[in-house]
Amino acid sequence: MFAPPAPPLDVSDAVPVRELLFIRFAAGWTDPAHPAPARQWMFVLSGRGETTVDGETRAWGPGDVFLLEDTSGPGHGPPSSKMLCWPWSVAKGIG
Repeated sequence: MFAPPAPPLDVSDAVPVRELLFIRFAAGWTDPAHPAPARQWMFVLSGRGETTVDGETRAWGPGDVFLLEDTSGPGHGPPSSKMLCWPWSVAKGIG
């Protein structure tokens, strides 16, 4: 039971993390392509953005969750100049 006395929920096993960060990008923020500093989950909380990964442009929006595993090589980016305020959280150092 996850949160007694609430009815049962489908809950995953716990995933250990070293850090949890909340980041907000200003409209027009940009950065050159780069690898992720660590394997990490990203959770988009609000706003919209685009970035390039493996030569493919990908759009992100509220509720999107993705795993960054490009810790070597060219990485991802740069983000689109159309990016709006884009808060997201990052769980770094996952197993």
